[in-house]
Amino acid sequence: MTEINDEILDSEVFKDLRRAVLEDFDRSAFPSATFGSTRSDIDWDLALFLTSALDEDGSASVQQAVMEITFGALQSSASTPENKAAAALLLERFGNWPSITLAMKRQRISESYRNALPLPLRLDSIAAKLEHTIQPAAGEPFLGSDFQKRFWREARTNGWLSVSAPTSAGKSYVVKRWVIDQAVTDEEAVVLYVIPTRALVDEVSKELLDEPELNSVHIHSIPWDSSFTSDGSRILVMTQERAQITLDRFPDLRPTAVFFDEAQKIGEGYRGILLEEVLQEALRRNSDLKAVFASPMTENPEELLTRSTNEDRTHAFISPIPSVSQNLYWVNPIPRHAPKWTVERAENGEMRTIAEVSLSEEPHPRSKRLAALPAQLSGPQALNIVYANTPADAETCAKQIFEYLGPEAELVDPRISELQDLIRKSVHSTYLLSEVVARGVAFHYGNMPQPVRQGVEELYRAGLIRFLVCTSTLLEGVNLPCTNIWIMNPRRGKGNPMTPFDFWNLAGRAGRWGAEFAGNIICIGTRANGGWTNPAPMQRASGRITFATEAKIIDSRRVSEFIMRDGEHERGVKKDEDLEALAAHLFDAAARGEDSVALRALSADEATALVGAFELKEAELQVPEQIRRSHPGINPQAMQRLLNDLRTKDPDTLPLLSPHDEGAFERLVRVLARCERNMLAGFGVPGNRARLSVLLLNWMRGRPIPWLVSERIEYERNHKPDTFSSAKCIRAVLDDVEQVARFRAPKYLACYADIVDLIAPPDADSPARPDVTMMLELGVSRPTDVSLMSLGLSRTATIQVSEFIADGSLTTPEVLEWLKEQDLSSIGVPAMIVREVNEVLRRARVRAASSDS
Repeated sequence: MTEINDEILDSEVFKDLRRAVLEDFDRSAFPSATFGSTRSDIDWDLALFLTSALDEDGSASVQQAVMEITFGALQSSASTPENKAAAALLLERFGNWPSITLAMKRQRISESYRNALPLPLRLDSIAAKLEHTIQPAAGEPFLGSDFQKRFWREARTNGWLSVSAPTSAGKSYVVKRWVIDQAVTDEEAVVLYVIPTRALVDEVSKELLDEPELNSVHIHSIPWDSSFTSDGSRILVMTQERAQITLDRFPDLRPTAVFFDEAQKIGEGYRGILLEEVLQEALRRNSDLKAVFASPMTENPEELLTRSTNEDRTHAFISPIPSVSQNLYWVNPIPRHAPKWTVERAENGEMRTIAEVSLSEEPHPRSKRLAALPAQLSGPQALNIVYANTPADAETCAKQIFEYLGPEAELVDPRISELQDLIRKSVHSTYLLSEVVARGVAFHYGNMPQPVRQGVEELYRAGLIRFLVCTSTLLEGVNLPCTNIWIMNPRRGKGNPMTPFDFWNLAGRAGRWGAEFAGNIICIGTRANGGWTNPAPMQRASGRITFATEAKIIDSRRVSEFIMRDGEHERGVKKDEDLEALAAHLFDAAARGEDSVALRALSADEATALVGAFELKEAELQVPEQIRRSHPGINPQAMQRLLNDLRTKDPDTLPLLSPHDEGAFERLVRVLARCERNMLAGFGVPGNRARLSVLLLNWMRGRPIPWLVSERIEYERNHKPDTFSSAKCIRAVLDDVEQVARFRAPKYLACYADIVDLIAPPDADSPARPDVTMMLELGVSRPTDVSLMSLGLSRTATIQVSEFIADGSLTTPEVLEWLKEQDLSSIGVPAMIVREVNEVLRRARVRAASSDS
């Protein structure tokens, strides 16, 4: 910091002004609280004058001070129009254009606020706009923040760029513009846009389809899109699993650029290893590959650049401050004074008591605190995200909030009725979600069907749903801004305490840029006996990026012993999926005659010994390299065991059957048993394998989820009446669909199918064997259904629509023509599904018109 910045920030006058501004934020966050001090009058002229004197040195402390004062002035009823205009000018200086737009939208400033300024200030405003204008190769110029401006400069001058910035820093928009530039400036461009979840794949794909500059660019989100063979540039928006399948299916596909969102996940176990495999394969196919990595709040983004083949054209930088003001609070019960609670604010790494709140009664049991406090303390206009550890917890908390709000919160709005209809037809008539949305409450977790999640998100953004109870899907980058995020002893799933890094990634959803001026992170029960496993945070924390391959290879002795046992796990020890994936990675390096970059984590002697062990065992493998590379998460030694086993069987009994074939159930049960015996695929004991076979076959046949749920409910009610719960049945089906049908089963059955083809190659005159990977990943089997999903329709919409299509072999253009001729609302398709189809048709019309012109 410069000397003038130190002087201003450390002055008691400026500290008092900032504290008074923060008091306004506090009163807005807790409208029913009793504050220990009277509201201070703020000298806005002085506050803004001192803020304007701060030098733009890029420091976090200066940016934080500017946000607090300017946002405070824009929201205050006591600041003058001149004060608000001055605040907007300061935001211009730092490139915070979305907050200026938000101020206009909320009528805090007029759209012509610059016209009333003296000429020198108008010239400053023009200079700020010129300085922050970014000119992409395609489309109109846009105004960027300091972070976005630097990103653009570095991305143009470097082949590889890794950036770390908070969740609300504007990464998504500037990366999207970069991706568009990569796609439109090269007629043969293949841009890989890799993101961690299918929900985000859908969201990003639709955003890109709406970009007019991309009307002539192919945008793919599944590997089975028939337009993959078309000429022209393309963007592949995919999870790492889909990206790997695509690279395997299209060996001549040559990526020209890649973007990895939530790139810190390259350190997370099996999926992190697969993420690195996708990067390495893209690099093998194009040594001039351009790459951008984005991660939230990491202290070493440069680590991701270590896989580059050209260190001279790499760069990494950190932007530590979000573009909205984020306030951290603790709320705790006052001992022996129930139901009174204290409110504390975090300041400079310490907590300061600021207010007291009273509940209608003390919540019992303690778990009800997570519902009672948001329901009773949030303001009437606030959008609230409540973090729950598991889907079951999310449902319970949502129902509790529903009860706390009472009948007076009932909403009369056709959009609520439409969502309820969609929920009943997409999940089940007894699904709790359809009840709680009536009072503006919902829950949200990863296993929910895509249209239902999207319907909930749509009404949340519209303000009809004010309380959204979410699980760790929020850590996967789902874009759901909020006024308040409520957190109590957070975990990632069952039994995994949340790290400080994950906490701040989660908290970054509070006050998203352009949607709020400020966001509030409210931690419940943080003091003694509050139940927090890890201490609640008092200040921001960042995390370190590590590669999963390097983290796992550290114990080289264990890795070596594992493969010397031919990949057999020790008896009584749970299968280590990450170790399997690392073994596959190192066997591939041995087969290629390469040294894995992960070896740098070991001493020279350790690395030499480990490479020697893998080379020795690699020579024993009879499974072809191409098959091994097609299944990077499976240890080739497990594939070899499967090969040896299948060689002892009648070849005619080996191939997987179509889910519509006679005998498909008996065959699938046997196949799951073979996968379990040789690869520890996680399909369980015989009874469980039979149950999963029924589910998998019905899923591939395109049975809707309500049908699957009804079957499970009927079975559980008849066979386990003492423990029967429809809510548990629904969650179990949704979990089986996501974790088994769409993840574990395609992973192992695709490998099984390739081994079978090696032993018993299909006859040239015989019908093609079923593509089980596709049928499981998509949950459909007819080419018509695949074509519908290639258009961007969800599985739920596809099944609703496909019911009325007689021809099962339509191509993507043919189903598009069919849809154009239909009036779906007249045949009972839910209104929200009709809107989804209409949106697909709208995009198709826009892209067709652009191509014609």
